[in-house]
Amino acid sequence: MCKPNELGTYQQFYIYLWVQNVFKKMNMKKILLIMLCMFTSLAVAQSTYTSSQNGYWHNASTWGGGGVPGANDTAIIDGETVIIQNDAGSGADVTIDRLSFSSGTLRLRNDLTLTNSSGNSSTSSGTTLIVESGTLTVSDGNFTNAGTISVGTGMKFIFTSGTGDTFTNTGTVDLASTSQAFASLMFNGTYSGNVNNMQYSRFVEGHDSGNGAWDLIGPPLNGMGIATFISSNADLADNPSNDDFGIGPFSNTSGWSTYATSDVDFDNFSVGTGYQMATTSGSNVEFKGTVATSNVNVTIVSNETDPWGSGNPNRFNLVANPYPAYINANSNAGSDNVITQNLSALHEGVHQAIWYWDGAANSGTGAYSTITNATATKYVAPGQAFMVGAKGDTGDSNTFTFTAAMQNSSGSGDDFYAGDIMDEDRGELFITLQQQNKIKETEIYFIDEGSDGIDSSYDGALIDLADSTFQIFSRILNEEDNGTKISVNALSYSEMWDKVIPIGINALGGEEMTIGISHRTTPADLNIYLEDAQQATMTNLLDGDYVLT
Repeated sequence: MCKPNELGTYQQFYIYLWVQNVFKKMNMKKILLIMLCMFTSLAVAQSTYTSSQNGYWHNASTWGGGGVPGANDTAIIDGETVIIQNDAGSGADVTIDRLSFSSGTLRLRNDLTLTNSSGNSSTSSGTTLIVESGTLTVSDGNFTNAGTISVGTGMKFIFTSGTGDTFTNTGTVDLASTSQAFASLMFNGTYSGNVNNMQYSRFVEGHDSGNGAWDLIGPPLNGMGIATFISSNADLADNPSNDDFGIGPFSNTSGWSTYATSDVDFDNFSVGTGYQMATTSGSNVEFKGTVATSNVNVTIVSNETDPWGSGNPNRFNLVANPYPAYINANSNAGSDNVITQNLSALHEGVHQAIWYWDGAANSGTGAYSTITNATATKYVAPGQAFMVGAKGDTGDSNTFTFTAAMQNSSGSGDDFYAGDIMDEDRGELFITLQQQNKIKETEIYFIDEGSDGIDSSYDGALIDLADSTFQIFSRILNEEDNGTKISVNALSYSEMWDKVIPIGINALGGEEMTIGISHRTTPADLNIYLEDAQQATMTNLLDGDYVLT
């Protein structure tokens, strides 16, 4: 006889007891026969529903024969427009076994999950599937697209099927973005399609928008030629006088450069490598290619002669997220993350970090913001590039690795999307410097992993690849002054009280500047004083900003 714990669900366990109680005087064969019959009667019949008119998914009138497709059913879109939407409370997210349609349109305004548990593949041919809001998930089995799949800004297409399952794309997949939201295409399986079957429309800042803005971007798809990219994106900034375009590489020996028609590299983009880019006025550029579904390795090189040379460009390399999905930047985002994976390739001490261009958060001339394992949860958007500090001295090379496991379905926001972090033994303190229209800040974290010394992958240097005449930074507390400016300083949470932290400032002389607190999660009873050693003044920043000319 079966044991209760073999039946798998509470419902079956309840039936087992009922059968055993009523038929306890019958012989074993009869009881077993009745139990098998009961299990057979619990099986849910699989049905096929075909659309008969335009309408909402959850309305029975949308489907011929009445009823609505359920979790074990097949849905066929037959020329109509069907909308998955929580319409006046009548429906919400949808899970079905299989989807098939050869004409018509399916609009997602809630989540749709395809399980393909019956062993059949879901197919879309000559049709349009639009993810307007929510997530399209293929949780198992194959999916074949010969139509058009459009994934809106901030929306997601997740193919979580196992090894051997394939997304075959002979149609088109379009992914959209804005300056603040990016579509995400996350794969755990096999992708089959050519370079022109998939397109990512990636927002890039405008050089002529008033502040000469540039973006740091990498190809989120693999296989497109640089010359093809330039010729097919007319909104790339250009300089007619020398035929330069708003795209080019970074070298830690020669600095920034741009491509011109005469010397443009006609090879493909190097996926995982970053480039500086700018459009004319802030718009989208189109990348075409295939999806990287395995690990991506990038060679990074150090040409640094000063081990503490945080202000020199010779250690830094520009790399980029190679996937059309968000990836984990640091350990607070996930155990598989950019920093932790690459500790052996990054220079120990205050260079095991990520630096990204953040003109919005640091107005005026802009600045590189720093991410370490001390900072809050961070995800890197598709196509986003950032700086890393290679390990070693002049000529030393290392392998920087992006793993498919870094991909995360949680991200949807800005270039470096910030998530929540819940930790009682954690305090955050951001000190801001303001002068004229410029704002910069330095970050201090009180965490269990912090100390007064150098905490590799938790402390992060300030790099001087931008304007070094306007800065605010801290110092490592128990180190002799070695000239290293610290952007992210991790200190011990248990030693938060009675701590003295050196703060350095570079600013314009003769102009009023303001120092204050822009963010704080430290205990309410912790007073924070700013001492001006030269003026011999003490200001409690909890009472107000410190202003000095």
